[in-house]
Amino acid sequence: MFLEFFGLREQPFGVTPDPRYLYLGAAHREALASLYYGIEANRGFLSLVARPGMGKTTLLFHLLQKFTHTARTAFIFQTQCNSREFMRFLLAEIGIENEVQDFVRMHEQFNRVLAQEARAGRRWTRPSSRSGRTGSTPLRSAAAGPGQGPHRPPLRPPTP
Repeated sequence: MFLEFFGLREQPFGVTPDPRYLYLGAAHREALASLYYGIEANRGFLSLVARPGMGKTTLLFHLLQKFTHTARTAFIFQTQCNSREFMRFLLAEIGIENEVQDFVRMHEQFNRVLAQEARAGRRWTRPSSRSGRTGSTPLRSAAAGPGQGPHRPPLRPPTP
């Protein structure tokens, strides 16, 4: 009955949000524009914060589709963990098998990948769905890449 009433051929609500059913209201358009700008301008770490159920994950899936061919992405869904576990999730998501437990070495591996991507002229995005948690230590620990810090701009690929 639901599908017939709205003229849909398939169920729009599932376990994983489907960006094909994203409704871009004014707040969603503003959030998406801010994320696009932040990525295009190489602004470094960006955060999208809203209450649960407001469409953050769907918006991030939509964003990932837009950057599929121009950026390397890693979507981290589970951030309710410590910094070491988060870094292991991140390395696994980008295809680096890591048996090392040392956080410093894991961070060095990650920084090497960031530097390689920058030298190749590719963007790097690491969206995560935080389930409404703010101030997450694991996210802060992975936010700064090589050349980033409180007084340095984000690492940018060299201009030709």
